[in-house]
Amino acid sequence: MKKKGLFCIVVILVCGGFFFIADHSPKSMLHLYDKDEGFFLRARSEKATEHIKIQLKEDRAYLKQLHEEFQYLHTQFEAHDFLYENLRLDGPSFADTFLYLDACGASYDELREEALRYIAKDSVRKRAKQLSDNREYQKIYIAYVNENFSDVSEAFTTPLPQQIASLREIFQYLKDHQKDWTVYDRGILFDREDVRIRYEEMLHALINGGMKDGEDI
Repeated sequence: MKKKGLFCIVVILVCGGFFFIADHSPKSMLHLYDKDEGFFLRARSEKATEHIKIQLKEDRAYLKQLHEEFQYLHTQFEAHDFLYENLRLDGPSFADTFLYLDACGASYDELREEALRYIAKDSVRKRAKQLSDNREYQKIYIAYVNENFSDVSEAFTTPLPQQIASLREIFQYLKDHQKDWTVYDRGILFDREDVRIRYEEMLHALINGGMKDGEDI
């Protein structure tokens, strides 16, 4: 009876130890959410917990700032009246137009690359190590970033590069055929039917590729 009683005690202790470990593992912590903060965190050290919370807030704020700049770039680009302004003020060579399009493309690439670089594995691990020497807390931070910032790539993806490429092609075409058209009112008057047809085909492809139907290029 003593041996049986001892065996039961051992089983209870082992099971109790398993649940203690599981409850305090980084994986289980991911499912313990702080309602006020909007994410997990039950930690043995309040100081370490606070460091993680502060870093996550900084992460969100920085990515939000990048995304606001990204959205502003896209909004300004789509609001620009390429057809009227660029034809009237910059045609037929379109030197400033090409500079503007290249600048938009460079800004897009810079903002997107910075966002992706910020959530890259090496960058996240570096911030985790700066937060704490405790590997448990490092894993908690890394796991949270991986779980909650996985949509960054999609958030920084728009048809902008394709639109820029299409506009460059259109303005290059007009530049190459500058003797075959003139600015008329808020549009173009073509002297050659084949040039008009090709221009309209390119314009149609641009609209179908991202810009809303009816918008000026």
